[in-house]
Amino acid sequence: VSTILMSGTLVPGEMYRDLLGFPAERTDLKTYPSPFPPQNRLVLIEPTTTTKFTSRNVAEYKKIADGCIGVVNSVPNNCAIFFPSYFIMQSILPFLEGRISKQVFIDRSELTKQQRSELLGAFKNAAAVGGLLLGVQGGSMSEGIDLPGEFLKCVIVVGVPLANPDLATKSLIDFYDYKYNRGWDYGYIYPAMTRSIQAAGRCIRTPEDRGAVIFLDKRFSWGNYLKCIPPEWKPVTTMLVAEKVKRFFEYI
Repeated sequence: VSTILMSGTLVPGEMYRDLLGFPAERTDLKTYPSPFPPQNRLVLIEPTTTTKFTSRNVAEYKKIADGCIGVVNSVPNNCAIFFPSYFIMQSILPFLEGRISKQVFIDRSELTKQQRSELLGAFKNAAAVGGLLLGVQGGSMSEGIDLPGEFLKCVIVVGVPLANPDLATKSLIDFYDYKYNRGWDYGYIYPAMTRSIQAAGRCIRTPEDRGAVIFLDKRFSWGNYLKCIPPEWKPVTTMLVAEKVKRFFEYI
């Protein structure tokens, strides 16, 4: 008996092997390159900002907003920013208002399924002149939807959506530490990175798509976080994000 499990977000593979109970000696972990042209994808990590709890303040929120604005105003058609939570989105929103050259669409927590569907439709319709979608990682707008072509040219992933360090989270970390000696990875970091990668994956959906993915948090460049980004994305850590994005889209 054999089993094949495959997905675009089974990274790192050893976590899924362990959590599903597959013995290491009988499990082959394989990573295959994307069939999409690599020159059509730009993946950057901005290493000077963070949404880490101990670093959250007005100055940091303004710095994050400045970084987002530089990218958004350099991108043709539609762009999306996905935050780690609605709270962070609302904290940064005042520093974005009046400084974006695109029509802004905001996914709020109180929206119904029908309202979200209408919001997504309006966002798609704005592609010709350029729209900006603001949502959260792990939300309905950042998972399970297709926005090919001009519907989405760039995704900015702001911060890592780590779980609140409550009793349930701490208990899960302790359990995975006891069972696999990987408590912080399996119970805290990797699940959050899966949500980040899912959000980033909204951008390039077909071989013809050309787009940019920006990870806006210094933690994305750290080893345990970086290893969760698909290797074929070849992310580049740089402080010149807006300049590189502008140059990338000049050759479309």
